[in-house]
This record gives sequence, structure tokens and C-alpha cells, in this order.
Amino acid sequence: MVGVLIDDVERQVAKSTRVILFSMILGIIVGLISAIVLGNKVKKILFGMEPVDIAHQLKQRSAILEYKN
Repeated sequence: MVGVLIDDVERQVAKSTRVILFSMILGIIVGLISAIVLGNKVKKILFGMEPVDIAHQLKQRSAILEYKN
């Protein structure tokens, strides 16, 4: 008799599905942790300023430079 039983195929599909789901969850967790770490490093480089703060400082600096000229 040649062939594969349906039960064997279903077991293999279930096993593969578990591996894929585990890999996806692990990837999401690693991605979130990496994003948090990278965000904190960038914020440290920018001295804790948000983009709005940076834009405000740039505007002030430009106004000062225009006034001096």
C-alpha cells in the first residue's frame, strides 16, 4: 500500500503551524524590545528632546541669527 494517511498529514500541518506561530510571536517580541532600546538610544543622543522641542529650538536659533544680521 502506497500513500500517506490523512491523520499523518493533519499532524504534520499542526506541528508546522505551531512552529510558525512560535516564530512569529518570538519575532514580534524581539522587534518590540529592539524598537524600545533603539528609541531610548536615539532619545539619549537628542538629549531627551522630542521633535517638537528640536523644531522650537531651531526656530529660536534662526530668529537670533536673523536678528544679528
